[in-house]
Amino acid sequence: MNGKKVNILLSVYNPNVTYLVEQLKSIDNQTYPNIELLIFDDCVSKRCDVGIFKKTLNNVKYRILPYKKKNMGYVKAFEYLVEQADGNYIAFCDQDDIWDKTKIEKCIQCMEKEHTILVVTDRKIIDAEGEATCNSVRHTSKKV
Repeated sequence: MNGKKVNILLSVYNPNVTYLVEQLKSIDNQTYPNIELLIFDDCVSKRCDVGIFKKTLNNVKYRILPYKKKNMGYVKAFEYLVEQADGNYIAFCDQDDIWDKTKIEKCIQCMEKEHTILVVTDRKIIDAEGEATCNSVRHTSKKV
């Protein structure tokens, strides 16, 4: 595996702390070694406690981006994160995702093997106990 840097982009907006911590743990436990998490808090009225990041992220470098004076909204917040990224690759995540520990490693392997610039992954839906209620959204959603 090469050492190309992956920026994981995370925009938060008044997150459910339990879900956010699980997402951060899943990022912190990635098997790919060269990751930096970029975090942007887009909720002007109720900022996320930065202690959550300090407490949860032990293996992955991270940067908390400067606040803005007004809410940017979902799309603009991620555009801002992309502008701040300096890695070879970027990965987008939501504040309530939980990733398989090999997600980034497998995505990089796929892109390099196939000589592509983009990879999209499937997702499964879990309940509050972490049990899968749908193992593959791609295979169960209606085809258009």
